[in-house]
Amino acid sequence: MIKLKYFITLSNYVKEFNNSSLNLVFVHGLMGSKSNFRSLCSNERLTSKAKSIHLLDIRNHGDSPHTQSMSLKEMAEDLVDYTQDLEDVVLIGHSLGGRIIFGYMEYFNAIALNKLKGIVIIDILPTMVRSTYIYILVQKLIKIQLQERTMAEMQGDLDAAAGNKEVSMLLYQNLIPDRTITNRNLRVNYRWRINLPTIEKDFYPNLQYDFRCNWSGSHLIIVGENSDYVKKEEYKHFNNIFTEPNIKVIQGAGHWVHSQKPKEFQELLIQYIQTLI
Repeated sequence: MIKLKYFITLSNYVKEFNNSSLNLVFVHGLMGSKSNFRSLCSNERLTSKAKSIHLLDIRNHGDSPHTQSMSLKEMAEDLVDYTQDLEDVVLIGHSLGGRIIFGYMEYFNAIALNKLKGIVIIDILPTMVRSTYIYILVQKLIKIQLQERTMAEMQGDLDAAAGNKEVSMLLYQNLIPDRTITNRNLRVNYRWRINLPTIEKDFYPNLQYDFRCNWSGSHLIIVGENSDYVKKEEYKHFNNIFTEPNIKVIQGAGHWVHSQKPKEFQELLIQYIQTLI
């Protein structure tokens, strides 16, 4: 198992707010990073309900090691290794991060039953993901020229590949220039923070697996009303995991719920965490 690099934010409000024992562990989605949830660490309404908050970079992302494989079982094992010294864990995962949590629950069920106080799944199904958007995007990103490019040129290529300004801004965070950019017209060499070849290789195996573990513990499912990944007629698939799925829909949000509707997302999360104290 590889060791993940992470941020740990201890709650400064534990003693004042019921001495919570909860350790919140956030797992980002494909091509995301620990910075995706950074703003939550400064939300006093959330930190006051936590013993600690952990933001992880999964393998082949962010500052974590690049590896030649990233199967769901391997990534679930990384998460088990990370949480081994924590108690009263609340796992919170978006997209691929949610599927890693499903893997934790299925492949390491006995550990999950003893370790997890609750789970939050953000806009992903336990069944096969049918959207091809991300896979096609990965293939486009691999072809982007990285040498002697200006910031404006790179942002233009990302906009064209993503077809979505919000997504392209997230992707730009995964590019590392070889020197400080002092103006948008300066030509620099870039490299990817993410391991695109391995992501492409293991993409479909990770999204085609159907999870069928039984979880009777506390949980929250947050989905975007306009998500291409979890459509209303597919909500029934959550019954593969949960006897009575606790689904909350955020109106006007797509797949990137936490960035598109941050206030609504944080409110649902805080309300749920409160139920675990």
